Amino acid sequence: MSFNINEYLKNVLESYKMKHVETLMNNYIKKRDDVKECIEQKFSGLIYNPINSGSYAKSTEINIKFDLDLCVPVKKNSYNTIKEMYDSFYDYFYYEYRKLDKELIEVRKQKTSIGLQFQIGRDKIDMDIVPGRELNVDSYPENNDLNICDSKNNSCIQTNIQEHINLIKGKNSEREIIRLLKIWKYKEQFDIKSFLIELLVIKAFENNQDVTGIWEQLKMTLEFIKDNIKTIKLVDPANSGNIVSKTLTDYEKINLEDKFNRILNSINAYEENIKIFFPENSNYKIKENSYSSLKTNIYG
Repeated sequence: MSFNINEYLKNVLESYKMKHVETLMNNYIKKRDDVKECIEQKFSGLIYNPINSGSYAKSTEINIKFDLDLCVPVKKNSYNTIKEMYDSFYDYFYYEYRKLDKELIEVRKQKTSIGLQFQIGRDKIDMDIVPGRELNVDSYPENNDLNICDSKNNSCIQTNIQEHINLIKGKNSEREIIRLLKIWKYKEQFDIKSFLIELLVIKAFENNQDVTGIWEQLKMTLEFIKDNIKTIKLVDPANSGNIVSKTLTDYEKINLEDKFNRILNSINAYEENIKIFFPENSNYKIKENSYSSLKTNIYG
């Protein structure tokens, strides 16, 4: 039986679906909803309704690495400064919430969020709380724009979480490629922000909407990134001053170009080498006879 690369990639995506970790996912969702309810009670009158964010909200999650996070839109007059707002949320979780929820085992300050970790049975569950203040009084319901605190640089960053979610909405093919690149990223432990991956994939598809077949779409995206990563300028659609492509150093861009060039050359030489770079989740592997070959691997 000859190797079917498209069928293999479909099976890869299938093996990383959230349905395989349903119990863990249910624990995540319940914990997120509990946290959301407590935030709404504690900060009543100071905030708008918290919104779900992270990869789960964008449908780009994989079952070995995903986020179930909360963005909390804060009213302009609730705090004098962005830092005061950030510290208020941190203090709440560090001093008050952990007394209410014994499953909360860690509260940590992160660059733009408060990181929470819960111990539920054998599972550790991580959640990020991102407070953001509207730019002008009563402006958030109209435009969803927020200033979030950069706690490491004592500054603020303008963003729009809802716009980031909408950016990938309805883009099913792009989401599949994003998930495949996140699988590769996790395997390689390559430090590239998921938001940059999203922008690169969307850009690659812009002039290639006629490309069909998941392998052809992945190949097209790898080639686009390889050929453009050193020079492309990718701007956060929610903030023209945030150049997302600058989150990679020049060295990291050269390294990424080299890695994708090696991937393409290896798979072009022998299609089954794709298993090296985009492996199935071994815990939920699909029957191999649906795409396997009797050939010998000749990794190039």
